Amino acid sequence: MKILLIDDDTTLLDGLEHLISSEGYLVDRAENSTDAANMVKCFAYDLLVVDWNLPDGNGPDLIESLRRKKYNGPILMLTANDSLPDKEHGFRKGADDYLCKPFEPREFRARVNALLRRAERNYSESLTLGNIELNLATQRLYIDRTEMVLQPQEYSVLQLLLKHPGEFFNNEQLLKRLWPSESESGVETVRTTVYKLRKKISGINSSHEIETQYKLGYRLTVSQPVAAKVPKEREE
Repeated sequence: MKILLIDDDTTLLDGLEHLISSEGYLVDRAENSTDAANMVKCFAYDLLVVDWNLPDGNGPDLIESLRRKKYNGPILMLTANDSLPDKEHGFRKGADDYLCKPFEPREFRARVNALLRRAERNYSESLTLGNIELNLATQRLYIDRTEMVLQPQEYSVLQLLLKHPGEFFNNEQLLKRLWPSESESGVETVRTTVYKLRKKISGINSSHEIETQYKLGYRLTVSQPVAAKVPKEREE
């Protein structure tokens, strides 16, 4: 999962990034509203953590703007403003939770995990397609009831494909959605990840496989009988 931290306090950002990374999440950072809005437009985030005071605006207005632009993921607001009217204002603008500074690292971590779990429940406790089941709570993959071991990025790719059955995603889209924006990884890393994932899925009696279509990308499709398979197009 990918989280965007929005705050102009670099010391606080360093600490929050360390906390979230220790939970296994990918982390991006923005220090003002303008950069944050551009990053949300370009990348898919599972959670936003937004500070109230920003150099070029304020957190509630940023949240309201992002909600108008159809960002539907959970948003946690951080602020020293602990009055009830301020909290009500933040919630009206679209925040899902509110954490007052100063706060304990354990509480921050607990609220982040709770918001992400709540978001995942929108997809139920697991994603299934044919005999493929991806348990979102345990991050375990089962194919025809046999457990498969996935690397973190393989899990992220499969999760995205299962959430959008029949929809194509090309290498650039996967890179933007599932890898940190500051990562040095490129499309070759994506290709390698998809190749390994495809090999794991096809190595067992799976009802679906990863299809590649030139210029379109990858999607999950019903597995063809071995005799009916034809050579694939050149990798996207």
